[in-house]
Amino acid sequence: MADVSYPDAVEDDALCEKRRVHDCSLYVEVAYLDIKQMRSTFTELATLLLGDAKQAKSFMTKAKLHSMEELEDSWWNLYEKLLSTGRAVELSLKIELEDFLYNMCRS
Repeated sequence: MADVSYPDAVEDDALCEKRRVHDCSLYVEVAYLDIKQMRSTFTELATLLLGDAKQAKSFMTKAKLHSMEELEDSWWNLYEKLLSTGRAVELSLKIELEDFLYNMCRS
């Protein structure tokens, strides 16, 4: 989302309390490709999602972030890593999403 700081995004309770995601019109796709910024941001995100700086560093040594195609491959690899470690779930059905939200909000 445009102009949303990381702390504001973390504190956003729309997902848990209201059980809804934001309207897609609020999200902005950035076309400019700044490799240094992208690598830094991707590293921070990997660290946050993997929950361990050592794992993120190991993951980032394999990540190639020199083009949009490599970025997409790295996103896919991060997704696979999160699934394999149980830090993410695949929600392909509406009932899975509802169960996930219910269990997340109970925690």
